[in-house]
Amino acid sequence: MGNSLAIGRLFGIPLRLHYSWFVIFSLVTISLSWEYFPANYPRWSDGEYWLLGIATSLLFFASVIGHELAHSVVSTINGVPVRSITLFIFGGVARISREATSPRAELAMALAGPLCSLLLSGIFGLIWFLLRDVSEPLGALGFWLAWINLLLAMFNLIPG
Repeated sequence: MGNSLAIGRLFGIPLRLHYSWFVIFSLVTISLSWEYFPANYPRWSDGEYWLLGIATSLLFFASVIGHELAHSVVSTINGVPVRSITLFIFGGVARISREATSPRAELAMALAGPLCSLLLSGIFGLIWFLLRDVSEPLGALGFWLAWINLLLAMFNLIPG
């Protein structure tokens, strides 16, 4: 994917940010900071809205990287090399060098991402459950990330 910035490597797979990612990152952060958190947590300060908006956005995109990384690791295990993972305005994409050699490998590669997102949804749901009465901001972060990861998993299962 052209017009992208190299940001590092995970498990030997190059990670990239397409310039369009900055648009969606800004929109998610603004939406959370100006709309979602103030509507649901009116007692917080403006600084808390922004801090939680930025943190939640960063963790959301870390979740997208985790989702794509799950596809990529299973792809590599099945002998299908991954050239890179790129985050862009519509989420993430893993660039593989060729198709899977068997239906079983293809199924494993396809399910890895949604299963990772379901796992992340459970982890963030647990964070919400354990911290909602201890720290409302951390509980709120966990709640939103649990739901968005669940939606990401379900959205990825639609083609199946």
